[in-house]
Amino acid sequence: MRRDFGITRAEAQKRLGPPLKKEERTSTLEDMKMTVLETELFYPDGSVVYWTFSGREALCGFDFEGGERNFGPLAMGDSPDRTEEVLGAPMQVKNRVWTYLSGMSRIHICFDRDTRIDRFIFERDLF
Repeated sequence: MRRDFGITRAEAQKRLGPPLKKEERTSTLEDMKMTVLETELFYPDGSVVYWTFSGREALCGFDFEGGERNFGPLAMGDSPDRTEEVLGAPMQVKNRVWTYLSGMSRIHICFDRDTRIDRFIFERDLF
């Protein structure tokens, strides 16, 4: 993920180029008494979300559909066989969406009707 999307907004813009649009939202995590700045960078084929808190910045998620985007060795248009070769068997399968879980992170690989990858989604719970 670091190589493809960067773990900071600056790295993302180096790898993905300048975003079409940027949205920022501030929220307070009451249980932790912490303020978080959520920044979403929008690109023609998807978006990337970063949180800034306590002087740190972290990749929280991305969602890319179609286009030429790669996710590590996987690319849009790859087959389920290729996906399983790279990532192993999925933990969950539902409606052409394969889900992989690792700690507090989830990766969803979505397939089109021709069973080719057409969407990459990453979600990460920071707390």
